[in-house]
Amino acid sequence: MKKILFALLFTSIAFTQIMESEEPLLQPLKAKKIIDNEKITADDSGTIIFDNEKSKISWIGGLKYGLSNHDGNMKMMSGNLIITKDIKLSGGVVINMQSMTNNDLPTGAKDRLIGHLKSADFFNVNEFPTASFSITSSDIVQRVSNNKYKIKITGDLTIKGKTNEVSFDTVINLENDVKKASGKLIFNRTDFGVQYRAEMHLENPNSFWNQMQTSRDAAKDKVIRDEIEISFEIESLPGLLVK
Repeated sequence: MKKILFALLFTSIAFTQIMESEEPLLQPLKAKKIIDNEKITADDSGTIIFDNEKSKISWIGGLKYGLSNHDGNMKMMSGNLIITKDIKLSGGVVINMQSMTNNDLPTGAKDRLIGHLKSADFFNVNEFPTASFSITSSDIVQRVSNNKYKIKITGDLTIKGKTNEVSFDTVINLENDVKKASGKLIFNRTDFGVQYRAEMHLENPNSFWNQMQTSRDAAKDKVIRDEIEISFEIESLPGLLVK
């Protein structure tokens, strides 16, 4: 009987030591700066600050019924990601809408396109110089590797002063000192009041199609797709700010 009790006691101690030796989920996140000299604990949340210079944001838009697409880039003004032990995310980004560029057209045509996109027909950047996205919820879709996750992000996208909810998938890599996230979101521009040459006007006799003095079928060739695709490759500044 004593031998059995001794064996059970030994097993219990060994199991306790194993459990206590497990690394916390976010152990690889090493802080470069600790606020107020507090010690990092497994329950702390951390804030990842985005690197505005190294992060890349691109856009694609084009015709609804044609093969013509245009693409370009935009710059981030600021951004951060708050992450908890159980990989719940919050935070967001602010985009400089006046930084829009085009990649596919020659000089001249490029300037005309960007000038039009910045005008009141589209994004009216003089009145609305920034766009923003704020995370409201997140859910892990897949754990790709030890500290790399595919996550569904839901949040509020604000363009031209109008806010709508959007969802998209991102892959976030927390393995190294510089964190990375990449993904793609698609939004409908008409939800934000950007209706220039939108398909919704094809059946509207009071729209600009009448002013073109052309048939509906001919006008279709000039319809601009409602969906705009935004791709991003985000890099953080080194380290993690801990509360």
